[in-house]
Amino acid sequence: MTELARRCNKSLTSFKKDFKQHFHETPHKWLLKQRLMHSRLLLTSTGKSVSEIGLECNFPNTSHYIKLFKQEYGVTPAIYRSRDRQPEGQDRQPEGQDRQAWIAEQAAAKQVKQKSPELAEA
Repeated sequence: MTELARRCNKSLTSFKKDFKQHFHETPHKWLLKQRLMHSRLLLTSTGKSVSEIGLECNFPNTSHYIKLFKQEYGVTPAIYRSRDRQPEGQDRQPEGQDRQAWIAEQAAAKQVKQKSPELAEA
């Protein structure tokens, strides 16, 4: 962070304040999310192990990486990878904040099927 602040000709405090004002989160949290997004890409596009991906994304402690990933996406990296590899046509449950909306939609669809099967098929 210090190097970024210096390159912007700002003090560290001023840099962090301006960063948070622009991105609506601290530089540390933003960088953490970027690393997690990159790991998510590697999970779906490579055959590397979860620990290898964690190391590549600068998470030297695998259990800490798994914990942070689960906090952000609602599932562990291994489960995320296995869901991504499901054949097309199978419903995938979304992660994170979208999960509760998905659950509500599934429940509503189930009620429609029970009350009116002909509407559910349309």
